Amino acid sequence: MKGIFIGNFYHCMPSKIPDDDGKRAIINYYCFGPIEVVIYGITSTNEYYFDYTYPELWGDAELEHEYNIITKEKMLKLIDEEIELCERNGGANIAEALRNERKLIEK
Repeated sequence: MKGIFIGNFYHCMPSKIPDDDGKRAIINYYCFGPIEVVIYGITSTNEYYFDYTYPELWGDAELEHEYNIITKEKMLKLIDEEIELCERNGGANIAEALRNERKLIEK
C-alpha cells in the first residue's frame, strides 16, 4: 500500500528519490476536491521545507503556492504528528517509513 485516505486527504509514503529540483518529499498529502497539496521535505542542500498549493478562491481554477524553509526541529515535530495520525488511521506502513526518515534526520 502506497498511501491511505484520512478524511479528504490522501497521505503518501515518503519519496525515495528527489524530484527534478533535488527536493524529496518526506510528508506529503493531497486533497482532490478542491485540490490541495501539502508537502514537507528536504532540499538538495539539506534544508527542510514546507510546500503548499491550494485554490486562490473556492471554486477558482487559479492556484496559489506557498513555500517556506522550516527548521529541523519543526520537521521532526511534524514527522511525529504524522506518525501518530497514520497509526490511528491504519497507515502503519507510512508510520514506519516516517520513523526511518526521523532516524536519518537525527543523525
